[in-house]
Amino acid sequence: MKDNIQTSFVMAFLGTGLALQVCGCAKTEVAKTTSHPVKLEAVALKSYLRKYAQESAGEHACGIYYQNTKVGYLITKSKIVQIGGKDFFEVILETQLKMQKDKQDLNAKTIDRKLYQLDGRGELESAERKEDNDGILQTFTLERNKAGYILTDNDTKSKIAVADAVTCLGYEAQISDWLKSKPKVGDKFEHKSAGFSKGKWAETTTTYNYFNGRTIMLHGVPTTIHSLLGSDDTDSSKTHAEVDSNGTLLRGDMGIFSFRFEDISQAKNLSANGLDIVEISRVPLNMDMGETKALSLVVMRVRGLSATPPNSRRQTLLSKGKDGSQAFQIMRDEIKSAGNILSKEENAKYLSDSPSLQIHEPEIKSAAAEAVGQEKNRLKQAQLLMNFVHTRLAKNANRNSEKAVVVLKNAAGDCTEHALVFQSLARSLGMPTREILGMAYVQLPEPAYYWHTWNEIHDGKNWISIDPTWNEIFVDAAHFELEREGEADINMMNSVGQMQIEILSYERGVAQKSIIRKNDSKSIKPKQTKPAKKQITAHSSKKVIEEKKPRIIEEFKGSHFSEVQVEPLPQTRKPNSN
Repeated sequence: MKDNIQTSFVMAFLGTGLALQVCGCAKTEVAKTTSHPVKLEAVALKSYLRKYAQESAGEHACGIYYQNTKVGYLITKSKIVQIGGKDFFEVILETQLKMQKDKQDLNAKTIDRKLYQLDGRGELESAERKEDNDGILQTFTLERNKAGYILTDNDTKSKIAVADAVTCLGYEAQISDWLKSKPKVGDKFEHKSAGFSKGKWAETTTTYNYFNGRTIMLHGVPTTIHSLLGSDDTDSSKTHAEVDSNGTLLRGDMGIFSFRFEDISQAKNLSANGLDIVEISRVPLNMDMGETKALSLVVMRVRGLSATPPNSRRQTLLSKGKDGSQAFQIMRDEIKSAGNILSKEENAKYLSDSPSLQIHEPEIKSAAAEAVGQEKNRLKQAQLLMNFVHTRLAKNANRNSEKAVVVLKNAAGDCTEHALVFQSLARSLGMPTREILGMAYVQLPEPAYYWHTWNEIHDGKNWISIDPTWNEIFVDAAHFELEREGEADINMMNSVGQMQIEILSYERGVAQKSIIRKNDSKSIKPKQTKPAKKQITAHSSKKVIEEKKPRIIEEFKGSHFSEVQVEPLPQTRKPNSN
C-alpha cells in the first residue's frame, strides 16, 4: 500500500506470530491511548477521510529477507470502491512465506481484506482473512451488525460476537499527518489496532518511539525518511521501521527478518532458497549433555533474551549479569506435596474454549472419551491423553493447522499441533490446561536447543508438565520454559538468531536440590567434553576429554523432536567444581 504504514502485516510463522506492526499514531506529543482520536466536525471529517483515501490509493510491496536471502513478500493494494451505491475504502494485504521446515517445503500465504466507511470516523465495515498453509485452507470474516460485529469461522461456521472493531480509518489516517508535523526525537505514541489472530479478533496496543529523521535520494527525489521503533503490549516484540512522510514502508526489521521496499514484480519473485526455519532457529551448545530424557538438572547461562522467563517449581532464575545474561537452574519435574490451588478466575481461564481449541466439537469430545475410557483419576487421564496424541499424530512439520479438529483429521503435525490437540482434549474433559512455549535440548545430530511447545495440566494441587510430542509426563531438565499461555513475556521471533546458551553444569539421573548457591555461580565449571562442531562460547584451553556416549538404537532424524532411544550410561556424570 503506497499510502502509509498504518496497514499491519501479519504472517503466521513457527506457530507463533511473525508481525511487524507500524500503524497510525495519535496526533499529540505525549503518549495517549484512545479509540476515538479524530474529533473533527462530521462534514470536515468526511472530507478529510475521502482526501486521505484518494491520496493513499495505490500499491506497495516489500520483500521479506533472512540476511540476504528472500523468503517471502508483502503486498498491499488500496482503492475506493462502491458497494450498494455507497463508497468504501478497501485495503488488501497479501503475505507469502516460502522456506523449508524440517527439510520439507513450506508455503504459507495470507490475504487480509478490510473495508472502511468514508463517513463518521471511518468505521470498519467488514474484514476477511484467507489462509493457505500448504493446501490447508482457512477463512475468517468479521461483519458489522447493529450490536457490533460478528466473527465467523467459515470452516466450522462458529460465530463470536465482537463488541468493537477498535480500528478505524480516521485513526489510521493520522500517521501521515503526524510524520509531516516534524515530530521530535524521543516522542512516544500509543496506538490501538486490531486484526485476525489465531481465529480471534485481537486488540493490540503498540507504543512507537521516534528515533530520527533524515533526507535521502529516492528514485532521484529528495525524500525525508523517519525511523520508528514499535513495542507491543501483548509481548516484548520490537519492530523497527523506516518510512517516508506519507508512511510508505521502505525498510523494517523484526528479529532476524528484514523487510525491503520493492516493486511488485520484484517482491513476488521467489525461488527455492533452501532455508530451513527450524535450523536457523537452533541454538548450538558448548557441550554434549548426553541422552535428553536422562537429564535431571541443568544449570545454564543465557544471552539474547529480551525479558526474564517465569520462575516455576522446576525452573529458577539464579542471577543476572551486567552483560544482560541470565543464569537458570532447571530441574526434572516431580510430584510435590505442597498445593497450588487455582482461583475461580484461573480455573475458568484454563478451561475456556477458543476458535483454535474447539473443545465442544463432537470430534474433540469423541476423541477424548476414546482416549481415557473409564478412567476418572485426573493425572492418569492426562497420561492417557498424552499417549493418545503421541500415537495418533504423525511427526510431520508441514501438516500444520491452528484448529484442533483439523489437526485430528490430518493426524499429523509438529510440537505445536501436538500441544494444541492435547490442550483441546484435556479441557473438553474439564481439566485445566495451558500451553508452554520454550526450547528443548536435542543431542543429535549435534547438541543444540530448538524451539519447542508442550503443556501443563493442573491436577487440583499443582501444575504438572506434559510433553505429548515426546510422550513424557513430568518433563526432564532439557525443557527450558520461556512463555506461558496468556502470560507471554518474551517474543520468540525477536529471540531467534539472538540467543546464546552456555551450559555451566548438568546432572543425569534422579532430580536433586539446587547444586548452585545464590551469588556463587563461579564455583560451577563447565564439564570438559568434546565440543559440538558449531560453537557459541569459547572453551577452556585445558585438554579436552572425550565423554563416552550412549549407543544410539534409533537415529534421531532432523528436528522432529522424535523420541530418541539410547542405552543407559553405566554411571551418572557429575559436574566438576572447585
